[in-house]
Amino acid sequence: MPNAASGLIGRFRAFPPAAWQLLVLGMFVSVGNGVFGFAYVLFLLQQGFGTAVQGILISLMEITVALTILPLGLLASRAGKRRMLFSGLALTAVSYFSVAFATELWHFAPGMLMLGLGTSLITPTLAAALADTVCDADRKYLMSFNAFGVMLAGAVGYVLSGLFVGIIGEEGGFRALFGAAGAIVLAGAVFLTHKIDATCAPAQEMSGKVRKLLPFVLPQFVLGLGAGLVIPFFPVYFKLRFGTDTGTISALFTATQVVWAVTYIAMPVVAEKRGSVRTLVLLQAFAVAALFAIPLTVDFGSTAVLFAARMILMNASRPLADSYMMTLVGKDLRSTAVAANQLAWMLPHMLSVAAGGALMAVNREVPFLVCGLLYILSTALYAWFFMKRDDVAAGKTGNADNNGQ
Repeated sequence: MPNAASGLIGRFRAFPPAAWQLLVLGMFVSVGNGVFGFAYVLFLLQQGFGTAVQGILISLMEITVALTILPLGLLASRAGKRRMLFSGLALTAVSYFSVAFATELWHFAPGMLMLGLGTSLITPTLAAALADTVCDADRKYLMSFNAFGVMLAGAVGYVLSGLFVGIIGEEGGFRALFGAAGAIVLAGAVFLTHKIDATCAPAQEMSGKVRKLLPFVLPQFVLGLGAGLVIPFFPVYFKLRFGTDTGTISALFTATQVVWAVTYIAMPVVAEKRGSVRTLVLLQAFAVAALFAIPLTVDFGSTAVLFAARMILMNASRPLADSYMMTLVGKDLRSTAVAANQLAWMLPHMLSVAAGGALMAVNREVPFLVCGLLYILSTALYAWFFMKRDDVAAGKTGNADNNGQ
């Protein structure tokens, strides 16, 4: 075990400067994402807008992403990654500032449009640039460590949400919180002052090219359809079902995020032994069981434990899946692959989040059942496409591009 730990730490310490530059940049963005993911629906609820309206506004942001992320992903390698990231940071920051000053319902719409465009600029560009900084054998470690940093940064967003609301009060606290989130995201631009070097990014051929992305995007499509029904509404679900205060919900999200982040450190070691695909399928199966159990609970404590288990298990292996995809598709298609994957998740999510908000206003339990069934289908599809080509199963751990793809 000491050797494994030493090797793991050594892998992390060996990341090149460009990788660390992008890792820290991603953390700044993730603080803002954490604030938005946690506080936005609660702020809207405080302003008198129910879950149906919340779902429509979130869908507006996601429609923007759906319309722009694929063309911007294709553009990333040509327009320059730094230019794309600078633009995305600026738009994201302005979107949070606009939410901070919104008072009427229509005031929230421009912020959602800008946030969607900022997301489309940042997501594929940052992921592709990060993947280019290391070679195949180290990519799952880099992606997992990036996810670790992102989760911790998101937890900071949750902590800030609880602190601002607890100290200032809900009305002023939420507004100050979104202003601070915008400033933090904008400050991330300092990590783009130096050139981003691709230290190990050999071009790889892919026969069929874009059509080879279908096995990745189809499970994502089904996953996004299920996620929109439940996941954005968890903070409101706790408040409406148990009357839980914002500080307690913030503490739950923060604790979940921290444990979730720690699991990312262990995932590459597990994948080296069990395989990236097997690890993802097994963890998501346990996560679905926890999701189905949530409506059956009778108190906040047991519901919180199941919520944490579902969040951690469902998402712990996602960096492995991202690394696996990046290795298969090669350098020239990476930003496109990330964009296509995000689009495949976002398209159904932007529809189901509106449906989920409306359905939850009528019945809070049915969305969990439908979401769980869709998660089962998504996991089964991923296993069908990739189980026989798992990196360990093929005897090429961390080098799945040699599996004849």
